[in-house]
Amino acid sequence: MPSEYHQNADDETSLNELADYLSAHIGEWYQSGTKLLYRQPEVRSYPSSFFLRYTLSTTGNLNKNLLIKIRRRPYMETIAQTTIVDGLHENMPLEYESLKAVYEAVDTASDAIGAIRPLSYFQPLNAIIMEEISAVTMGNLLLSFGKKTAKKDENFNPILDAAHKTGQWLHFFHHHVHESQEIRFSSKKFMQDINELTSHIGSNKNSLISRHLNNIFSAAADNFENSQLHFSITHGDMTVDNILYKDKKVYSIDIKSKPAATYSDVGLILVHPETFIPQVLSFGLFIPGKFIKKYQTAIIKGYFRDAEKDYAKIFLYCALHLLDKWAMYEDIFSSRKNLKRLIALLLDPIFKLYFFYKIKSYLAKAKLEQR
Repeated sequence: MPSEYHQNADDETSLNELADYLSAHIGEWYQSGTKLLYRQPEVRSYPSSFFLRYTLSTTGNLNKNLLIKIRRRPYMETIAQTTIVDGLHENMPLEYESLKAVYEAVDTASDAIGAIRPLSYFQPLNAIIMEEISAVTMGNLLLSFGKKTAKKDENFNPILDAAHKTGQWLHFFHHHVHESQEIRFSSKKFMQDINELTSHIGSNKNSLISRHLNNIFSAAADNFENSQLHFSITHGDMTVDNILYKDKKVYSIDIKSKPAATYSDVGLILVHPETFIPQVLSFGLFIPGKFIKKYQTAIIKGYFRDAEKDYAKIFLYCALHLLDKWAMYEDIFSSRKNLKRLIALLLDPIFKLYFFYKIKSYLAKAKLEQR
């Protein structure tokens, strides 16, 4: 959820420059006579980004909205602060180029895949300017379903449609927008990522639970040594919150464009609903297991179609991303103060039990698939 942004004098110059830039270029993007309805944007603050929303007035009185994305750190209260931190924006040009590549590659006649329209890159703020899509996230679709008292198959059908098309979008991104290649799986490299994540779990990296997690992941990874993996430019943050669904098409946002194994994106989108806080606290009952399985099957069918599926590797990367989300929650809990710290201490055993059980289940399934 976005937090409140307070208008401040520090940002006045930057916002005026941005409004001037938009006013000067709107005619290139839209029909003559289009203009900013207001020079002052609506600003939404998320943990990793500011989003600035401008409404346009067109000659046909059809309002469109522009979104401007600027990277931030959670502690940053002003847009001006984002301009003085080294490395904060280094991936933004690549994210913009990925949006362009997807937009140019997607067939507008496709009934499954859509694309966000990127308009420009505003260098002074390292900001991506794009057209807003008024859509619902797949995360919100899943949360709304979980809140229903009666969870019926027919109510889940829109989610299955979105999930299947998300698999199609992801395959298109890995293998058509970018080129994939086969590389050898390295258990050493894989375990470097695992060791970094387990260092966030337990009292320290040498805690009993951290060591046990390292051991079970190491045993699983050794079974894949020197096997082949598809490698490509990946989305890098393939969560259900970054999938938009509108008019039976899916769109993806917040593309990090990271070179990695394609199974990494697949694993994350498969398990992300299992990491929702209501799902953890209900120990998997918020969205019942049969619906999670249907959702995952739809993703896999959309991505692989009739191609051979290496379920062992899929499950291995599912376990990796469960560990990643567990580490994220551990970091959040450890940063809490006062009453929130007490609540975190009460919740921590539930989270540990849930994620440990889920990780062991996926690693066990990976082992079964290798037999």
